[in-house]
Amino acid sequence: MEKLGIRPEEIDLVFLSHAHRDHTGGLDALLEQNSKIEVWLPEFFSSSFKNVIKKKGASVAEVDNFQKICPGAYTTGVIPGWIKEQSLILDTDKGIILITGCAHPRITNI
Repeated sequence: MEKLGIRPEEIDLVFLSHAHRDHTGGLDALLEQNSKIEVWLPEFFSSSFKNVIKKKGASVAEVDNFQKICPGAYTTGVIPGWIKEQSLILDTDKGIILITGCAHPRITNI
Protein backbone atom coordinates (compact mmCIF):
# COMPACT_ATOMS: atom_id res chain seq x y z
CA MET A 1 0.00 0.00 0.00
CA GLU A 2 2.84 2.33 0.85
CA LYS A 3 4.35 1.97 -2.64
CA LEU A 4 0.95 2.84 -4.13
CA GLY A 5 0.62 5.88 -1.88
CA ILE A 6 -2.37 4.45 -0.01
CA ARG A 7 -2.54 5.20 3.69
CA PRO A 8 -4.44 2.71 5.90
CA GLU A 9 -6.62 5.47 7.35
CA GLU A 10 -7.94 6.24 3.83
CA ILE A 11 -9.46 2.79 3.39
CA ASP A 12 -13.23 2.56 3.94
CA LEU A 13 -14.01 -0.97 2.81
CA VAL A 14 -12.29 -4.35 2.53
CA PHE A 15 -13.70 -7.15 0.36
CA LEU A 16 -12.64 -10.72 1.20
CA SER A 17 -13.24 -13.45 -1.37
CA HIS A 18 -12.79 -16.49 0.87
CA ALA A 19 -11.34 -17.59 4.18
CA HIS A 20 -7.85 -18.71 3.16
CA ARG A 21 -5.05 -17.11 5.18
CA ASP A 22 -3.31 -15.73 2.07
CA HIS A 23 -6.45 -13.63 1.47
CA THR A 24 -7.15 -12.60 5.07
CA GLY A 25 -3.69 -12.44 6.64
CA GLY A 26 -3.12 -8.70 6.40
CA LEU A 27 -6.49 -7.70 7.78
CA ASP A 28 -5.44 -7.76 11.43
CA ALA A 29 -2.53 -5.36 10.82
CA LEU A 30 -4.77 -3.08 8.76
CA LEU A 31 -7.42 -2.95 11.49
CA GLU A 32 -4.71 -2.01 14.00
CA GLN A 33 -4.14 1.13 11.92
CA ASN A 34 -7.75 1.78 10.89
CA SER A 35 -10.66 0.23 12.78
CA LYS A 36 -13.35 2.24 10.93
CA ILE A 37 -13.38 -0.16 7.99
CA GLU A 38 -16.39 -2.07 6.70
CA VAL A 39 -15.37 -5.68 5.96
CA TRP A 40 -17.44 -7.51 3.34
CA LEU A 41 -17.06 -11.28 3.60
CA PRO A 42 -18.99 -14.43 2.73
CA GLU A 43 -21.43 -15.54 5.42
CA PHE A 44 -19.61 -18.85 5.91
CA PHE A 45 -16.59 -17.22 7.60
CA SER A 46 -16.26 -18.46 11.17
CA SER A 47 -17.94 -16.61 14.02
CA SER A 48 -14.57 -16.25 15.75
CA PHE A 49 -13.09 -14.50 12.68
CA LYS A 50 -16.07 -12.12 12.50
CA ASN A 51 -15.87 -11.43 16.24
CA VAL A 52 -12.18 -10.46 16.00
CA ILE A 53 -13.09 -7.91 13.33
CA LYS A 54 -15.92 -6.50 15.44
CA LYS A 55 -13.78 -6.36 18.60
CA LYS A 56 -11.28 -4.21 16.73
CA GLY A 57 -14.11 -1.74 15.97
CA ALA A 58 -14.74 -2.55 12.32
CA SER A 59 -18.13 -3.52 10.93
CA VAL A 60 -18.91 -6.79 9.17
CA ALA A 61 -21.19 -7.15 6.14
CA GLU A 62 -22.03 -10.82 5.62
CA VAL A 63 -22.70 -11.81 2.03
CA ASP A 64 -24.83 -14.68 0.77
CA ASN A 65 -26.41 -13.42 -2.47
CA PHE A 66 -25.62 -10.95 -5.25
CA GLN A 67 -25.91 -7.40 -3.93
CA LYS A 68 -24.78 -3.85 -4.45
CA ILE A 69 -21.90 -2.76 -2.23
CA CYS A 70 -21.76 0.88 -3.33
CA PRO A 71 -22.30 2.74 -6.63
CA GLY A 72 -20.62 0.72 -9.38
CA ALA A 73 -19.52 -2.17 -7.13
CA TYR A 74 -21.32 -5.46 -6.56
CA THR A 75 -20.65 -8.85 -5.00
CA THR A 76 -21.50 -11.99 -6.92
CA GLY A 77 -22.66 -13.49 -3.66
CA VAL A 78 -21.36 -16.85 -2.50
CA ILE A 79 -20.46 -19.07 -5.44
CA PRO A 80 -20.74 -22.78 -4.60
CA GLY A 81 -17.90 -25.17 -5.29
CA TRP A 82 -15.38 -27.35 -3.50
CA ILE A 83 -14.20 -24.10 -1.92
CA LYS A 84 -16.89 -21.42 -1.84
CA GLU A 85 -16.02 -17.77 -2.43
CA GLN A 86 -17.37 -14.47 -3.70
CA SER A 87 -16.06 -12.20 -6.46
CA LEU A 88 -16.20 -8.45 -6.97
CA ILE A 89 -17.90 -6.82 -9.98
CA LEU A 90 -17.02 -3.25 -10.92
CA ASP A 91 -19.25 -1.44 -13.43
CA THR A 92 -17.07 1.23 -15.04
CA ASP A 93 -17.39 3.63 -17.96
CA LYS A 94 -15.12 1.29 -19.95
CA GLY A 95 -17.09 -1.85 -19.13
CA ILE A 96 -17.46 -4.45 -16.44
CA ILE A 97 -14.44 -5.67 -14.48
CA LEU A 98 -14.55 -8.96 -12.58
CA ILE A 99 -12.07 -9.38 -9.73
CA THR A 100 -11.79 -12.90 -8.38
CA GLY A 101 -9.98 -14.34 -5.40
CA CYS A 102 -8.59 -17.71 -6.48
CA ALA A 103 -11.62 -18.67 -8.60
CA HIS A 104 -11.84 -21.98 -6.72
CA PRO A 105 -15.41 -22.56 -8.01
CA ARG A 106 -13.92 -22.30 -11.57
CA ILE A 107 -13.90 -19.09 -13.55
CA THR A 108 -16.64 -20.41 -15.87
CA ASN A 109 -19.00 -20.64 -12.88
CA ILE A 110 -18.36 -17.07 -11.80
